[in-house]
Amino acid sequence: MSADPQDLSPTLVPLPLACEAIFDKLYKTLPLDLSREQLLNSIASTIAAVASIYEYSTQSGVSRRLSTAELVGGTFNRAGKELVFADGRTPRTSLAARASDIAAVVEHLKEPAHK
Repeated sequence: MSADPQDLSPTLVPLPLACEAIFDKLYKTLPLDLSREQLLNSIASTIAAVASIYEYSTQSGVSRRLSTAELVGGTFNRAGKELVFADGRTPRTSLAARASDIAAVVEHLKEPAHK
């Protein structure tokens, strides 16, 4: 972990849990053309597009916001549990979002353009 670490742990939710919470608020059933994992990966991408993604250290409890440059070219896998890169960068696995951003992402996805 590098620049501007912060102790945000009380306000952060692990990204897979944030994706599940958003899924539960928006979907009663899965769309026929997507698996649950694909949909959760898509939700993780939406979170990254409209809110901040954080990386945290399980040892120190310190978190930091990932920059746009750190996210560019990444693809979420394993239901939002990891961010992998085709260019060989090390995958990111300890990812989180702010709990307060979950409602904003739900509202964003409810907009007619996203249905």
